[in-house]
Amino acid sequence: MHHDFDSMTDEEIALLAQQGDADASEYLLNKYKNFVRSKARSYFLVGADHEDIVQEGMIGLFKAFRDFRPDKLASFHAFAEICVTRQIITAIKTALSSVKAGQKLIIFPQGTRGAAEGETKKGAAMLAVKSRAPILPMYITEGKGFRCRATVVIGKPFTPDPKTKEYGALADDILRRIYALKEKV
Repeated sequence: MHHDFDSMTDEEIALLAQQGDADASEYLLNKYKNFVRSKARSYFLVGADHEDIVQEGMIGLFKAFRDFRPDKLASFHAFAEICVTRQIITAIKTALSSVKAGQKLIIFPQGTRGAAEGETKKGAAMLAVKSRAPILPMYITEGKGFRCRATVVIGKPFTPDPKTKEYGALADDILRRIYALKEKV
């Protein structure tokens, strides 16, 4: 059945999405995509690319489709905002809890594997300080072509001062230690 979504409220469209209407789901996903991206810009997930945070937000939007109830006197937009925000915050808390529990986490302090040398993000430093986890600097050579080999150089682990609030300076120090390993390749 074809619907004129432009003449419907978001609440009506959300109810259609709950009933399995793929067109309704796609319409709301497209309508709220920029909203989710905007919300994701407010957060930083350590070791994640911005798109990872957007994906967490989109999961929250799917949960909004699934759980929306018009009888609760909230607009779909307000409910979606809550769901998106909660999903992003849950992902951030999960990452921190994992490290505190002793699980290993690989973080590229420049934000992504492909970022330019010298760019740093504060998240890796902040996570190490707050979790009191040691940092193991590693330098990985860039492979060229299909089935390329990379070389991994492992530095000495260090634990940052748990009282530091200078996350930017610590992030720069982490990256400096990583690029010092480049000389050993």
